[in-house]
Order: sequence, then structure tokens, then C-alpha cells
Amino acid sequence: MRFEEYQILQLVDQLSPQERKDMRDRGQQALNVPVDLSAETLSSMRMEHLIPLRDMIRGYILTKRYVPDIKGAYEAMKSTKLPNRIGFGRMEEED
Repeated sequence: MRFEEYQILQLVDQLSPQERKDMRDRGQQALNVPVDLSAETLSSMRMEHLIPLRDMIRGYILTKRYVPDIKGAYEAMKSTKLPNRIGFGRMEEED
């Protein structure tokens, strides 16, 4: 088993059945090749298809994990007045 196949299988284990179906459908659409997220099918896929498929699944999982944090951070900072001036150089220590 190639390393990329192993990585994809590890990532797929983190997905629900519906998410697996969605990833399979999106992978087929993006790569224009039949995609099945099983070890047998992955072993027959070319490396030029495995790497983008792996990266798509990684991106999906990353987004799924951190979007709630991003929304919370946005809500917390939405009413905060942010600085509108940028400066470069050394920062002086506050006493």
C-alpha cells in the first residue's frame, strides 16, 4: 500500500457515511475519474489522482474542525475596535 492510500484511508475513517459519499462525488467531479474510497480502488488509482483526493479530504476535515472556532472568534471581535494604523520596527517594552 502506498503512503497516500494509507493517508486517505485514515482520513476517511474520520468521516460520516454521508460525508464519505459527498467526498466520493466531489472527487469524481474534480478528477474526472471514478472514485471509490476503498483500499482496492485506491490501489488502482494513479498517484496524480491520489494526491489531490487526499488534499481535498484533508481540507474538508480541517474546515469542519475549525469553522466553529472561526465563527466564535469573529463574533467575539466583531464589535472590537481594531487598530487602523500599522507600524514596523521594534516594540518598546511596557513597564
